[in-house]
Order: sequence, then C-alpha cells, then structure tokens
Amino acid sequence: MEEQNNKPKKPEPNQGRNLQPRNPRPINNKNAQDKPALDARVPDEFQRERTTVFDKVDAGKHQAEGEYNYTGRDIKSSRQKLVANPDENISVKKKREKKEGEEAEPRGGGLISGVFKAILYIVGVLAVSGIIAYNIIMITNDVFAFLKEDSVVELTLPQDADIESIARLLAEYNLIRYPGIFRLYANLRGRNRNWEFQGGETFMLSADMAYDEFISQFRVRAAPRQVVRLTFPEGVTIDQIIDILVSRGIGTRSTYEYIINNHRFDEYEFLRPLYEAELSPDRRYILEGYLFPDTYDFFTDEHELSVIRKFLDNFQARFEVRSFERLNILNMSLDELVNLASIIEREARHPEDFARVSAVFHNRLQNPASFPFLQSDATILYDTSIFPEHRDVTPDDLHITGVNSPWNTYHRPGLPPSAIVNPGMAAIHAALEPYEDYLGVYFFFVSSRVDGTKLYARDITQHTANINIMRARDDAAIAAAGE
Repeated sequence: MEEQNNKPKKPEPNQGRNLQPRNPRPINNKNAQDKPALDARVPDEFQRERTTVFDKVDAGKHQAEGEYNYTGRDIKSSRQKLVANPDENISVKKKREKKEGEEAEPRGGGLISGVFKAILYIVGVLAVSGIIAYNIIMITNDVFAFLKEDSVVELTLPQDADIESIARLLAEYNLIRYPGIFRLYANLRGRNRNWEFQGGETFMLSADMAYDEFISQFRVRAAPRQVVRLTFPEGVTIDQIIDILVSRGIGTRSTYEYIINNHRFDEYEFLRPLYEAELSPDRRYILEGYLFPDTYDFFTDEHELSVIRKFLDNFQARFEVRSFERLNILNMSLDELVNLASIIEREARHPEDFARVSAVFHNRLQNPASFPFLQSDATILYDTSIFPEHRDVTPDDLHITGVNSPWNTYHRPGLPPSAIVNPGMAAIHAALEPYEDYLGVYFFFVSSRVDGTKLYARDITQHTANINIMRARDDAAIAAAGE
C-alpha cells in the first residue's frame, strides 16, 4: 500500500499554471472605465514583448517609408516584400537609387532627342529650299540664257517641225536642258498664234541663245536665208577679214572684235596654252594668226561667233599631229611658230623663198647674242598707227619714225608681240621645216622692190654688197619699164 502511495500522481489540469487565458480578447464593454483593467488580463511576459515591438517601431520612424525592424525581420508595407536579412535593406536601397538614376537618364536623352529632331527638321527644310531654289535658277538660266555655254552646232529641222519635235531636237543637241519647260514656254508665248516653222532648213545655233531666239530662228520668214561665198587670201590681217565680212552684211565689227578678244574658245585644244600664257599688252587681237585664210560659205544673217568658229575649225583640221611633234624639236610654242610663219608669209613672195627666209630667221633666233634683232621690214608695217596705208618702208621709218613701236624688230629683240597676219599652210610648213642648207649659214637677205626676189648673205659685208646689187637691178627694171 505504501508503494502505491509513492507513485507520482498525475498532474491536475492547469496545475502550476496561470489560470488566465493566453490571448484574452478585449471585452467589448461600453461601460469599461479604464484600460489598465484590460491590460491586467495580459501576461507580463507578452506585455514586455509588446512594449519592445512598439519601441522599435518608434525607433524606425526615421527609416525609409514602409520599413520597420522587428526581432531580426523587416516588416514592410503592402508595397514591399518581407526580407529575412536586415543587411539586404542596404542592397534594396542601392537598387532603388540605381533604378531612379536610370529613370532620370531617359529624360535627359529625350531632351537631346528633341533637339536633334529639331535640327534635322531645319536641315531638311533648308535642303528642300535649296533644291527648289537651284532648280528655279537653272530653269531661268535655260529660258533666258544668262550663263550658258556658247558652243555652236548645225541643226536641221524635220519637214513637219512643231514645238514638240523642236524641243526634243534642241535637247538632243544639248542646246537646252528642259524640253518640257521649252514646250510650256512656247505654248504660252504662242497662244492665239498659228506659228509655222522652216521644216527641212539647216540652222547654225549657239547654246547661249534664249528660248525666244530659238523660236525666232525657226519661224517662217518673209525671205529665205541667203548664202555668201567669200575667199580670204593668205597673209590677211584680222582687220582685213572683218572688213570683208562686214562689207557683205555678215555681222558687225564691234561684235567680231569683242568675240575675238573676250570669248574663250577652250574647246580648241591648240588655243588653251594661248589663254593660259601671259600675253603682251601690245597684242591687238588674241587670235591674230589663227583665222585660217581660205574660201568659206556664210549665211548673211549668220552669228559672228559661228563665223569665227569656221576659221578656227579649218586651222585645227589643217594643223596635223606631226606638226606638234616638230614643235618639240624646234623648242617653240605654237604661238611662236604662228608668229614666225606670219613674218615669213609677208617677207617671202615666191614659193622657193619660204624655207630659205625661214632658215635666216631661225638662225637669228638661235643666236640672240650675235643677232638679237630679226630686222624685218614687214613687222613694222603691222603698226597701223604709223603706217595706215601699208606703204613701203624707208630707212627713216625704220630708224626714226617707228623707233619706239613694239613692232619694230630693228630695235625690239626677238619676235613681235603677236603674229602680224594670218599665214597659209606654205608659210606654216616653212616655219616648221626651214631650208637645211641655209641653217647656221645665212643671217641676211635683201628683197627686190620690183619682183620680190632675194639675195642671201653670211655676214654684213656680203649683205651690204647684195643691197647694192639689188638696188642696181631695181633701178634698171624701173627704167626699162618707163621706156
């Protein structure tokens, strides 16, 4: 029995424990007077825990909104997740700061993008305006020919020519750039008019003509164009060529003079060095020597530019490639050769004398120390201010009257400022190929005033003797003719 009494007894329910409930609910009693009565039911241990919680809440008021530290855990607002590690708060903040920084960049980039778009817009407007202005300028220039090339072409209208075919033909020959504009312009100008064109006719046209000039050229006229055939002998000057042309009603002197001295004929390769060279201010005509003497056909109403081109075309056709190769051997420019050929043309009256006279002048040009002067009577005759009638030269003319003339080769060394005439092919070939037997041998010649024959001499002594001989011959010939 005693053993049975020694057995441990089963604990009674709630024995040794506080009989108050763990989580007492607040009593919804309107008559409750004080709160301590409610708190009295809460165990002291839980009360201390509650106090600790709210102390920590108060301590975390200065942290970022939505974050509250409690017993090693972060209690976050409904906008944030629960974080197990407090150190992760720092990482979260850094990520937030980084994200905010990234969000700020697109705003600056957006400003830059806006400025860039504005710049592109302005550039686009300027580009379009420039294109429009350029096209307006080009069309206006094509219509009125303010600044156009002056190339000349030969064009034949079809028999049934109309505005459409004329515009197409002009564009094909590069005389106009905008055939559609030409048609529009011609139709506007031709309203209420029945224009007829000269179908089948050939025209010499220049690209520097305005639309109105083309239309005027092609329209039917009261009388057909007349053709004149003119012959220009070797040794004529530009002044003489102009006189012949004007006397037959082809162009005006002022226009010829302006074109010859101011228009650049760069399409002719042989003239390009001439325009690049430093020419003498005493040169009267730039193209003196290059208007090849020959027989030509001209329209009576032909443009002066077209007339000059015919002379230059002929010169280009006659002057062969082999001639340019010969120039390199002679160490002469084309202008120097033409200059020399013009003197030979005036000095030599007989075919056999061309190459011999050429040899004498070549000998002097190659020995300037001993013979600085060409001593040609023909050069001073070119100075029309002294010899307007091209009369015979006397010793007084050479040594007194024309002493200061740039064309006086008795007092001015070397070649004159330009060619003195437009030479033919015989004189040009003689200048290229002087008589070999006379090269380095003869330095003088004297001409007969009666028949133009010549005597050649090696030195001044022989030359003086030849002068006396020739003078006696001429006097005898003149006396015989008088009888």
